[in-house]
Order: sequence, then C-alpha cells, then structure tokens
Amino acid sequence: MYFQGVWRCEQPTAGTAESVALTWKVERALNGFWFIGYAEEMPSATKAQPISSRDFLGYDTAAKRFVRSVVVGNGNALNLTSSGWQNNQFVWQGSVVRTGRAMPIREVITKESANRFTAIYFVLHAAKEGWQPVVNEICRRQI
Repeated sequence: MYFQGVWRCEQPTAGTAESVALTWKVERALNGFWFIGYAEEMPSATKAQPISSRDFLGYDTAAKRFVRSVVVGNGNALNLTSSGWQNNQFVWQGSVVRTGRAMPIREVITKESANRFTAIYFVLHAAKEGWQPVVNEICRRQI
C-alpha cells in the first residue's frame, strides 16, 4: 500500500497564522486485513494540546470499495469510501461529524512521487453550490 510508512504532513495557512505540522504513521495490522494510521500533530508555541487521530483503512470485498474510518482527538469522526487510484488521484468521499453535525466531505489525494503527495479536503457548501476546499496538506515520506 502506497501510504504505508511514516509521513510528515504540513497544512500551510494563509496570512500570519502558524501552519499545522503532523506525523502520520501507517502500518499493516489486525492479521494483515487492515491498515492503521496514527496521526500526531506537532507541538508548537501556539498549540498547548496538539490533536491526534487514528485511521482504520481497508478494502470491503462485498462493496468492492476502500473504506476508511477516522476518529480525532477533538471529537470529530470521518467515514469515507473510495474506488481507489484513478491515474495519480485517490478520492475519498463520505461524511464528517463535527460539533454534533454530520456534513459531506471529500478528500482528493494526488500522488506527486513515491515519497510525496498532496491532499485537499473539501466540504459541500450549499450556499456556494458545490465543493469548497477547506484544508490543503503536503505530505513527504520520512521512512
């Protein structure tokens, strides 16, 4: 699996706000049927309590789709599916539960090389009629 290993990801921000950096370690687990991702936000001067999350990734043989569940240390949860790689893009789509509300979410991962990818998260915005980008992430393989 392309994502297996240790990645350093950065979410650059506009203006003077500090960018977010995290490590994402993905390993095969549970008798080889699943991959588990461990994301840990890097501490910083402005982040007293960095956020962590856990991903469970696998393949649903009945639905013939990839599945991914993510739980986040701030109470958010994501449930996503994907048909897999299409050229150099892997698109996850599903819902995120945030502050007690579920909303549609999409993540478009673009493989730039064996050791680098970008991920853009989108939310469905009814007033703006379509998917609007909310987070842009650049990840580089460390191991």
